[in-house]
Amino acid sequence: MTRRRGNWITVRRVLVALAVAAIALVVVAPPSGAHAALVSSDPISGADLESAPERIVLVFNEGVDAELGGVLVFDERSDPVDVGSTGRLDGDPKTVVTELPPLDPGAYVVAWRVVSNDGHPIRGAFTFRIGGIGDLDAVGDLAGEVSVAAPRSTSIAFGVARGALFAGVALVIGALAFPLLVDRTGVRSQTVMLVGAIGVVVALIATMSTVVLQGAYVSARGLGDAWSWSTTMNVLGTRYGEMALWRVAVLVVAEVLFGLSRRCTTQWWRWAATVIALATAATIALAGHAVSGEHVPFAVGADWVHVTAMGVWLGGLVVLLASLRDPDALGLVQRFSRVALWAVIAVVVSGAFATWRQVGSLDALFHTDYGRTLLWKLAIVAALLLVAWGARRVIGAASPPAGADGAVRVRVRRLIVVEIVLAVLVLAATSILVETPPARDEVVRPMTTTFDAGTFTIDLTVDPARRGTNVVHVYTFDTTGGIADPRRVSGEIELADPAIGPLDVALTRVGAGHWQSDAADFPLAGEWTLTISVDVDDFTREQGAVSVRIR
Repeated sequence: MTRRRGNWITVRRVLVALAVAAIALVVVAPPSGAHAALVSSDPISGADLESAPERIVLVFNEGVDAELGGVLVFDERSDPVDVGSTGRLDGDPKTVVTELPPLDPGAYVVAWRVVSNDGHPIRGAFTFRIGGIGDLDAVGDLAGEVSVAAPRSTSIAFGVARGALFAGVALVIGALAFPLLVDRTGVRSQTVMLVGAIGVVVALIATMSTVVLQGAYVSARGLGDAWSWSTTMNVLGTRYGEMALWRVAVLVVAEVLFGLSRRCTTQWWRWAATVIALATAATIALAGHAVSGEHVPFAVGADWVHVTAMGVWLGGLVVLLASLRDPDALGLVQRFSRVALWAVIAVVVSGAFATWRQVGSLDALFHTDYGRTLLWKLAIVAALLLVAWGARRVIGAASPPAGADGAVRVRVRRLIVVEIVLAVLVLAATSILVETPPARDEVVRPMTTTFDAGTFTIDLTVDPARRGTNVVHVYTFDTTGGIADPRRVSGEIELADPAIGPLDVALTRVGAGHWQSDAADFPLAGEWTLTISVDVDDFTREQGAVSVRIR
């Protein structure tokens, strides 16, 4: 009866802490929105301007930070233009503005790099021309070559630091959970203290390293220039940096708690350990992909459960390995296996939700970097589960069941070492995933088609063909296949079910036979009808319509 009551107290403590943490996550999670994307630019892409622009204006679909990125401008010879610093348009966080010096007639490339709300850098490039001078096609090739990406050495170092951070956090959570869920007697307090203290040190060093390297990564600096006080302060002003500061504070408290591990059987220690473990996991969940996209509160909650369960499982494995010298080692493994089973269930369920949200389709799973990396991670997790099942089989077949059989302990120890090696590979895959664009975004492709509008042939592109703001390109050709340059081109969109529209699509001429809209708004997903009207003169209008699938 006493043991059952103790188990119920533990479950109740965890449930109360989970409820409090869940409420906190919903409160602090940012509102739902799409991953940051460029909505429009001034000049628009491919613009043929009569006079030089005074500034570059970029407008995004959500708030971005350009302090760690920037805007670069190159001429046709790939020489950089000396532009001003970045700012905001009327203080709007969704905008980035860069002042330009007087530009000579010719073609130019604008390369930009900003940081989205979830701490991930996004970048792109576009072209414009002044005075009808210069080859836009040639400078367009340059746009594909212009790179403001971080050097490979910085990317690798950042990835290693993230992997170390996840490993340290797993050790901390595993060490805090072990006395709560596996070794309630507190016999192995010294082992818990050692593993937990190592985890805190690793996590603290990794946290500080990731802050510095995050600044270098998003500002495209090399390792030699990674440290910059101003850049680091800018990082600390972002959500990523704020979570790093909170993590440092939580880890300091965890270190104090591990220093008192001789008292880990006391009620107050167990409450404190529960809260610290959940808070540590929350600082990871609130600094990644979960804070951007759809269903943000649920996504953050799922990530939080995923990190917590992963820490209980993988961090607990290290504590278990360090405890195998004890006479009751096999009994300890049996108790841990029951806890690990529930942790694995939590990992699978929360991971399935994250996969649905970040991937969304089999096409995205098999044909994107994110999807392929996720498949590798799932394969490693499957191998990890298979080894864990083997260890449990070895223990179940042990005779006598007590831990006196040294040969069985050796076999179990070897299997746990293999589990830990596989766990390191899982953390490495996770480190790659958190800095890879979600597959659901990567797989979205612009919709392109060709159709007739009277005597004109229309080449149409709708990018990215998703619900919300899209960029529409219309190219007009005559019956011989040559470029036609009508007086005016306009568009309308209409949805049959539910009945929406017709809505105007304002098209602006950006070149001979090329018309564009940077703000075509499709408010719902579905099969829309896009009608293109071509005005030959004041009295002649020809039209054509095409179906556009918006996802």
